[in-house]
Amino acid sequence: MGHARTQHLTDPFFLTLLGFLADLLVERGYDILLSRVIPDADDWLERVVDSGRIDGLLLVGQSDQFAVIERVAQRYAPLVVWGRIAPASIT
Repeated sequence: MGHARTQHLTDPFFLTLLGFLADLLVERGYDILLSRVIPDADDWLERVVDSGRIDGLLLVGQSDQFAVIERVAQRYAPLVVWGRIAPASIT
């Protein structure tokens, strides 16, 4: 996620992270859908969570989307964000 169009999903860090996540999720009976999103409007995250295609969302990276993420997190509980720690968001 984010605006860094030059950061590739083939980066070894992302491949390792995604590999471990996929293994654990599949072991627990979940499917994993990987989508790279370049925010194109203020409602991009609402469109994702309201699509009816997901049961939960793990965002890797926040870019400059902190306010959007916080807004959606107020109503969409199965949302996990990996990246910067925001003390007000820790529950």
